Amino acid sequence: MGMDIKVTTNNCDVLSNGSILISNNQDLIFKIADLTYVLKFVSNTTVTGPKVESNNDNASKTMTLTFSNFNNTLGIYNTEPIVLGFLNGKQLLFNYRISRANHLPDSNQILVYYTWFLTKGENNAK
Repeated sequence: MGMDIKVTTNNCDVLSNGSILISNNQDLIFKIADLTYVLKFVSNTTVTGPKVESNNDNASKTMTLTFSNFNNTLGIYNTEPIVLGFLNGKQLLFNYRISRANHLPDSNQILVYYTWFLTKGENNAK
């Protein structure tokens, strides 16, 4: 006997959420409808502190997010979900918390918590 569970907030439907433990040199790839989001995790000595950069390939509908220096064991996260696109005329939002998996300085594993949201109601999709 299966049961469907739908998770929502006041303003958004939760499309997907979870956590994954991956090696620091692995990409994390999300495919949502015809959109692809690639999360890359790198160490970059030319950047002070953590930094997120994005690169879009409109032809393939792929966005690459590069997370530099996300190596804090307590986690680094965004305080508000970020808009990463539009799906069916609604904003597609992403929330994350990324941390090194253990307290060893040379650990090459990271723990990624993520939530994908879709806004409720009609939006002015571009």
